[in-house]
Amino acid sequence: MSGERLWSLRRDGFGAVYADVGEWLEAADQPESWSQRRRLRRLTGDLRRFVARASSQGLAVHAVAGGPGWTVESHRYLGPKVLELVADYNADADPDERLQGVQFDIEPYVDSSFWDDVEVSLQAYLRTVEGIVDAYEEVRTQPGNGGLGLGFAIPFWYDGAPEVPEVEFGRTEDTTTRQAAAFHLIDLLRELPEAYLVVMAYRNRAPGPDGSIELVRGELEYASRTGAASGIVVGQEFTEVTPEKLSFWWVGRAAFRQAAAELAEAYGGLPQFRGISVDDMDAYQAVGEYPRRW
Repeated sequence: MSGERLWSLRRDGFGAVYADVGEWLEAADQPESWSQRRRLRRLTGDLRRFVARASSQGLAVHAVAGGPGWTVESHRYLGPKVLELVADYNADADPDERLQGVQFDIEPYVDSSFWDDVEVSLQAYLRTVEGIVDAYEEVRTQPGNGGLGLGFAIPFWYDGAPEVPEVEFGRTEDTTTRQAAAFHLIDLLRELPEAYLVVMAYRNRAPGPDGSIELVRGELEYASRTGAASGIVVGQEFTEVTPEKLSFWWVGRAAFRQAAAELAEAYGGLPQFRGISVDDMDAYQAVGEYPRRW
């Protein structure tokens, strides 16, 4: 990725970019061999150069990884493994080559089996997150990882929807409660200042009953009410998806800036509000200021 593209993101007010490390994880998870080590060295070198290039433009880089199957018990090791990879990478990297965080985009609901028993599926997801949080608390004490961020991308309806019931969950019997999955997640991250949820509130307008302001209200109000040290990032969409209300692809960057300003006005007074992210960079840079003329 060119420095010019990265500079344009910084010029537009973005402070971080996310690098998909799925291939890096896949290589690290293979049986050790000469070809595996060679591939891993190549991917690590590519990542190191990208992070240094982004850093030179004033952008932090966060690794992103995940998959719907990661909540299956036999695959729950993958989240901690990503953190171990990042921690080892950072310990060996120069300061301007270090990853500043790890975000997990697991999305178990894209698998149809999720809907067979939603409460059980959400409990499996929460146990997966619990294991990742435990691993994070260990790796952030290692050299080069003191300020490492930890994020999880979730849909806005994890705070409650007719087809998504409240979930019974807790780290211990004494702390087990029944509430929305999003609130359990905030509880898991509550004491971690560098942690955050990206709430995917995909709407191309902020105000109104179906706007992004309303879609993230539950998470931000709960985080504020419980005094969470962790934060909430509002996720917005730029790819070419339908219905059109989901994405700024259809309305342009000017509409996005207006929505961002309205979100900041609504929630900027809360310490838990940590800004806005977009999916994805290529789509964002392809969209013009105003709606397309076909």
